[in-house]
Amino acid sequence: MRRFFYALAAGGLAVAMATPVLAQTDAVSAGHQATQTAAATDGNVIVESGGAPDTDLNVARYKAWDEFQSSYPQVARALRRNHRLAGSREFVNRHPELKQLFESNAGLQQDMLRNPGNYLARMSATHHRRHRHHKTVG
Repeated sequence: MRRFFYALAAGGLAVAMATPVLAQTDAVSAGHQATQTAAATDGNVIVESGGAPDTDLNVARYKAWDEFQSSYPQVARALRRNHRLAGSREFVNRHPELKQLFESNAGLQQDMLRNPGNYLARMSATHHRRHRHHKTVG
């Protein structure tokens, strides 16, 4: 009797693990790209991941920003402190290199204002080390 329940539980688990595969198959047939696949075979589950698709990312925008912040760290630091400065005409006009960046990369300024973490959240490892050593103990 105990074996029957174990077999039943294993079968239920296999069905539960296979359900996402069926859902992904439907998504792929509907034109969506599946990023993960899973298969249940003899009670073993194999999961493969291809990572998230980057088709909706504007990689050129991110690369342009990375190059800019490497060349103009003071401006990048000011924007990290207050991302709304990216929308300030005065701030942008005071930094012609930032104005040029926004003009040559359509949508970057608006995207930075909507999604500041995509651009401004990164800090270098040396920045973290520098500030970690200067903490005071109170």
